[in-house]
Amino acid sequence: MAPGRTFQRQSLLQRGHFTNHPTFFPVLRLQFGPSDLEVKTPLRRERISYSSLSAEVRERHIFKSYGRGAGGYIKQTLVSLRGPRRTYRFDLSGNFPDFKERTEILDLLRTRVATVESNESLSRVKNKQHFAGAMLLIASVVILGLLIAWQRL
Repeated sequence: MAPGRTFQRQSLLQRGHFTNHPTFFPVLRLQFGPSDLEVKTPLRRERISYSSLSAEVRERHIFKSYGRGAGGYIKQTLVSLRGPRRTYRFDLSGNFPDFKERTEILDLLRTRVATVESNESLSRVKNKQHFAGAMLLIASVVILGLLIAWQRL
């Protein structure tokens, strides 16, 4: 991993599917220098020294649709780079990552930037969805009861 390593964001055609983390102004290029990181978006280019940069690598399971009637849970790896002025987010998941060299970028971040990592299990995600589904069912029953009571008035 030589200093000055540059990584370009994959296009939709290269990635093969829509990104797992759509944004209006995505990170287009990351350039790792000896003492700083250059982040390029459609509107700006910013150089941030490693000492003033922190990174959060968050792994969680999300539901990803692959088209009509097809989909499943994938492990999303979302990276947030926090500089003195802005936060930049991009996806380094195993499925359809924003950058092709995902493991190399993660290794560079872990060695050069203060990195915090968090992981959310699939069972926790499914429990949240079951709870949300139960709350939706209860709310529907309550609203239906109120409508029936209102019609009787």
